[in-house]
Amino acid sequence: MIGAFRLADIFSQRRLKKNTNLGVINTAITWKLLDKRFEKKMTLWRNQVVEFRMKAFPAFMMFKILLFSLWYTMMKKGRKT
Repeated sequence: MIGAFRLADIFSQRRLKKNTNLGVINTAITWKLLDKRFEKKMTLWRNQVVEFRMKAFPAFMMFKILLFSLWYTMMKKGRKT
């Protein structure tokens, strides 16, 4: 059965096509500028905090994750209508 598609192959190709919109958004935004601003703000915040018990996740990475999750949800809702 070389060359024959299985059902899982078809669904995985559909999923890859759906997620390309986030890749377009990722390349369209200049993340370096935002990263510099975040780092500046976080440095000021870190200097005010006396103790760190745990190392925090990178704030800018968490911000990007939040944006992408919001955009992904908006794209999914847009397809249903």
